[in-house]
Amino acid sequence: MDAPLDLAQIAQRFPLTARPIPLYRPLQARIDEVLTLARTTYADEGSPVLPDGQPAKTEIAAMPQRYLAFKPADELIVFRTRLGLAVIDFASGPSRQDAKPIAAMLVDDILTTQDGYAAQDMLATRHAARLSRKRACSALTTAAQAAGLGTDALPTHSQPTFTPQSRRAKH
Repeated sequence: MDAPLDLAQIAQRFPLTARPIPLYRPLQARIDEVLTLARTTYADEGSPVLPDGQPAKTEIAAMPQRYLAFKPADELIVFRTRLGLAVIDFASGPSRQDAKPIAAMLVDDILTTQDGYAAQDMLATRHAARLSRKRACSALTTAAQAAGLGTDALPTHSQPTFTPQSRRAKH
């Protein structure tokens, strides 16, 4: 039987910044898998291996290149952003050269789709300023604000669309 996860150790090895939006329940199983992988990868005893028997270091080293090979899909931008940020944290760290092309791709994709949630996730990381140019951080902030995130109100440009729909929903 596996030893229970020591949350203090995990928090120390993988410090997380507070996310302004809650994680979705369907992702919780994936998060648990990553935590289990992290625990087995950094176990003190023996050589860490993945469930298929491959050395964990080999898999981790390949993560950035595998991520960069993904084909963009606009409807998956929030998932891809979170996955990309996890790859940066887990596989290479913000100071490694592997992180820069991933961050650049994330910023370009987010600015192309203008997805406020993806922009907010990118800005919420402690590495955003280091990985992104100042102009990109400003554009990401604009995308999040244009979506009305953190303002407690609908953006002005969206109100004409939602007002008739909300009246219909009341009836």
